[in-house]
Amino acid sequence: MRLLNANTIKLEEFNEADAPPYAILSHTWGSQEVTFQEIQGDGLVPGSKAAGYEKISRTCRQALKQGLGYAWVDTCCIDKSSSAELSEAINSMFRWYQNAWVCYTYLSDVPSAVGAKSILSKSRWFTRGWTLQELLAPRRLVFFAADWHPIGTRGSLGELVSQATGIPGAFLRDDGEGTYKMPRGASVAQRMSWASRRQTTRPEDLAYCLLGIFGINMPLLYGEGRNAFVRLQEEIIRHTDDQSVFAWAHPGEPTIGSRRFDGDARVGSLLAPSPEYFGGSGDIMPADIPGESAPFSLTSRGVRANLRVFRGDWGHVGILHCRRSNELTTLLAIAVTRESDGRLAREVDQPLQLVNFRTWSQTPAAPNYLRTGAAPENSQIPEGCLIVEGLPERLRIRHVSKGFTWSASTGLITRDSNWVGGTYVTRWPEDFVLHIFLQPKPPKDSPYDLVTVTVRVRRLHSRTELVACRIEHSKCGQPVAGVNQLPERFFATVRKLDLFGRKAFVIEISEWKDELRLLERRLPLLQMRLRSFLSNRFFDFMDATNAWRALQHWEPILEFALAKPACGIALRLTLWPPSVPQLLRWTDMIANATTRRLPQPAWLWAVILSLRLAWSRIGHGAPTRRFTSLLLDPYVAVLVILSLLSINLAKWILLLEIITTNWTLPLLLYYVRHRSESRPL
Repeated sequence: MRLLNANTIKLEEFNEADAPPYAILSHTWGSQEVTFQEIQGDGLVPGSKAAGYEKISRTCRQALKQGLGYAWVDTCCIDKSSSAELSEAINSMFRWYQNAWVCYTYLSDVPSAVGAKSILSKSRWFTRGWTLQELLAPRRLVFFAADWHPIGTRGSLGELVSQATGIPGAFLRDDGEGTYKMPRGASVAQRMSWASRRQTTRPEDLAYCLLGIFGINMPLLYGEGRNAFVRLQEEIIRHTDDQSVFAWAHPGEPTIGSRRFDGDARVGSLLAPSPEYFGGSGDIMPADIPGESAPFSLTSRGVRANLRVFRGDWGHVGILHCRRSNELTTLLAIAVTRESDGRLAREVDQPLQLVNFRTWSQTPAAPNYLRTGAAPENSQIPEGCLIVEGLPERLRIRHVSKGFTWSASTGLITRDSNWVGGTYVTRWPEDFVLHIFLQPKPPKDSPYDLVTVTVRVRRLHSRTELVACRIEHSKCGQPVAGVNQLPERFFATVRKLDLFGRKAFVIEISEWKDELRLLERRLPLLQMRLRSFLSNRFFDFMDATNAWRALQHWEPILEFALAKPACGIALRLTLWPPSVPQLLRWTDMIANATTRRLPQPAWLWAVILSLRLAWSRIGHGAPTRRFTSLLLDPYVAVLVILSLLSINLAKWILLLEIITTNWTLPLLLYYVRHRSESRPL
């Protein structure tokens, strides 16, 4: 390392292990700093860079007053024209400040030591990234005003410095007080929070200035931008098992709070983009859990960790081995989304969650991979996207309704809100209606000039939806009369699809060309019309008067994850007339018990429909006798067992029963013939 001779103000080189005691300068750079090349030359004119030379001269004079023969100043002791030397110096900087006998902190914007304490915290020195390690590393530190009069030591001004920086006073005491504490005793999240409000001229330096604070060495790559901070976190992961490195939150949002459901789950990296994201993490520390270790490692698939992932009603949270300093009985957790390849991706717009130890103990630990980088845009299939299949050659998609985007290259229709600020959105809890406008080719030879497909998705529960679809043929803005008699007409169906772990909707647009095609598509068309009917007639006014419809249309009901009121109504209508008060209480108890224990009791609807059909076969009689006969009916017992074992098997048995039941088929045919074409979505 190079040191300035305090008497001659000339550079001398030393092996670091043999370096004499020296003073070191901490300051903010100005426009007249003296460089390595200038301090070496014989023709240095002090007037050309008066302010910079004055700092060097004053530092040397102050060192001589304290009996030190050497000083170190970063502006002139490093040859910044050599990238190798610059990289070595930055990786050694913390150690050089730590080994100095004393550090002089020069505050050029604090005019005088008189009254300096009132404006100390407003100094620019407290906002720069490089000065953070210069504050923490030295064993002794003295603040000087612009006139080079001492303001006080780091220990004597500890309370003011702590308020200005957010650093606890324990890390600001001087070595002479006997209680000097190395900053590496703080958690990763705490140390990151100290840098959250600091700035650097170059974005890479926001990471490089923290190398010494975390005891990390890594090559410098100027030009990589904010990726330098990602590399820093990756190096920290390789050297520590402190999971507080993941305990960050989006700037401007609460660091810890309830999970939000505003329709946008912005999925991103497990690692923070910048120290700013740790602004509220100053009180986060590792949790000491006896008998449990939390090692994690960095792999090509992301961070591999034995993470406890708890699944709640609204998604997954990964429980971290860290807590707030004043919360002894809770742990912190991050909101995550399970991707199609099994990895977990962090929901970056969600605050940290609080999880109690009971939830932690009931959630088993398992190896998980957590994404550390965003997936390529073209490989991400948005949750809730719509896939257009089977588009006839005679049709082309002209445009889609506002708020959606159609991609001819991928065949996907996505919501415009799937990308927010360059971040990918995967969740869509709100209902939506999509209009697809298709144009015949050529339009002049067709009895219609526009074909409109309308898709409605209605959210019924956190993981279930009702999907309906209809198609309209129009000419000059008016519906075409007698469209069912046209030889060249189209129909559309929509179905839900689990696409590599993500929910999607498939819209199939077909042409009525031949009888075989017609017969093949009859059942999907009936299903679409039935769902449209339920959307129009049932779910807008679900009450006891209209809830009987739910017992006649099995397919949509089997897809619901029931809410308690709906389950209670169904049990009342199935088991007994709803005028018996005592039975109402019983059914409420049954409904609450079943829905509380079963997050998705779809099989319960199969049981209810079984009872409804068996009840109609048993006939009339006293309610008690009918109920006893129902319980003893072997058909009911078999169907209940099948329902519990296999939803699909029970569904097809029930379909056969419903089709052969006299009161269901006429209603279905009446609806298909008279209702579907005339009722709008």
